[in-house]
Amino acid sequence: MKRTNSYIRIFVRFIVLISFSSFSQSIHLPDEEANPSAFDYDVLKKEKSVQKYADTDTLYIYIKDNKNINVFSYLDHKGHQIINYNFKLKDSSTVEFNYRKYEDFDTMASGKTSLVRKEHKNFIRKHKKEILTYSFFRKNREKAVDHILHMLLEILSTKRIIFMINDNETEGETITLRQVTLNRSSHKALYTKI
Repeated sequence: MKRTNSYIRIFVRFIVLISFSSFSQSIHLPDEEANPSAFDYDVLKKEKSVQKYADTDTLYIYIKDNKNINVFSYLDHKGHQIINYNFKLKDSSTVEFNYRKYEDFDTMASGKTSLVRKEHKNFIRKHKKEILTYSFFRKNREKAVDHILHMLLEILSTKRIIFMINDNETEGETITLRQVTLNRSSHKALYTKI
């Protein structure tokens, strides 16, 4: 009886192995060769939407009321304000930037807070070439979401600092610029490999 059970287990394992083998051969994973320019960074660097922001070490992102941009503000357990800026993409996924008093634990330990600057409204006109707006996503809407996100990563890769300018925080002739960071876990294409 024990010998029969052993043969049955071996037979079941054999069937499972054959099934898995045939299943894995039927799956077609896309090759890089099938679409060589999809994540070709040389191609990304040549795109006008990327070149426009290539010359500076600071990027400003200006947002106005838009159905595709959500802003959430709340306080953490220590009473520090956190603001999440979510940009909705064409596939209903989001890209998120965060403002926090302290960017990370290292800056918290050193006491270095995220920058918050007040500027006159004409700052927007003077720095127009350095300001990314929602039109970046709208102009590139026909491209795949992963391609747009890689364009965004290419722009951000040369930046030391990113400021968010929210039109709703305008007080008279003064605008507020908040230092933000990209939330890499907000979209699967932004995950970094370790």
